[in-house]
Amino acid sequence: MCDQILRQYDVVGVGCPVVASLGQPMAEVVPHSTARRLADRQRESNVFFPAGGSQIDERAQIQLAQIARILEIPVMQGACLKLVGHSDSVGTAAANQRLSMRRARAVADLLASLLADPDRIREVKGLGEKEPLPGFGPQAVENRRVEVWVRSCP
Repeated sequence: MCDQILRQYDVVGVGCPVVASLGQPMAEVVPHSTARRLADRQRESNVFFPAGGSQIDERAQIQLAQIARILEIPVMQGACLKLVGHSDSVGTAAANQRLSMRRARAVADLLASLLADPDRIREVKGLGEKEPLPGFGPQAVENRRVEVWVRSCP
């Protein structure tokens, strides 16, 4: 089913592993020399922000509109969202915690306005600087993000 959703809609389906190409785990496809770059699938499931910012730029607005459209197709209408905000480690841990929550809330607010049923957004939280992306240092710009998790609604 995961491969079918990926082929038909070009998205990773509910409960499906993130892959770099059909049927190939990312670790088996991405050469070591490019391990620090984000794969396209990884980039699609994260909304990125500027340093210290929580405003959604035009690129992120387009990305979230596409996610909302995908969530409205019949095969995805049983999917719910978990949004997890993150920050880099620049600044205090307390400030980064608040910033990550503002980022997650901004994404949730925009998605709620785009979805027919905004109650599909089930969880919105901020983790601050606690979980940097694997392979990136704690101050890396890639850590300024909100992860969009899609799973079956309970």
